[in-house]
Amino acid sequence: MTAARLAGAAILMCASLFLSLRLTAAKRKRERELYEICDLIRYVRNNIDSFLTPLGSIFSKFSSPALDSCGFVEALENGGLSSAAVSEGISLLSNERRLLLAFSEKLGLGYRDEEIRLCDYYYKEFSEIARREREENDKKSKMYKYLPPLAALSLIIIFI
Repeated sequence: MTAARLAGAAILMCASLFLSLRLTAAKRKRERELYEICDLIRYVRNNIDSFLTPLGSIFSKFSSPALDSCGFVEALENGGLSSAAVSEGISLLSNERRLLLAFSEKLGLGYRDEEIRLCDYYYKEFSEIARREREENDKKSKMYKYLPPLAALSLIIIFI
């Protein structure tokens, strides 16, 4: 009976540690993706400003490890920014997805100066979202790390 209780306690602790790691990793992945979207907007802006590069060429040359792993870059190359914004792999909230879709709909419709102002506006918006996400992650990171194991430990103490 004692061996079964110890095995159950070990399984419960391992599961809680795994959950803790998954929560932390998911929040950090989302933060990295938001910053990479900021990099994409800055990359588009710089290419329009410096080289007047067509959007298709800009999107085909862009690379990002965080966005590549979720399928965003592939969707960007194949269908443009609007199809990448609705791709399932990226962890955007609905308002962020709408913001990215609005950017994709307006991009390419104006002259150079209008495009640069458009990129600057959306870069500021996504930078603010990414900054808030980082602040939230910093505030809640200890909770994500320690709450699941402490809850599991509480259950172990109660039931053993």
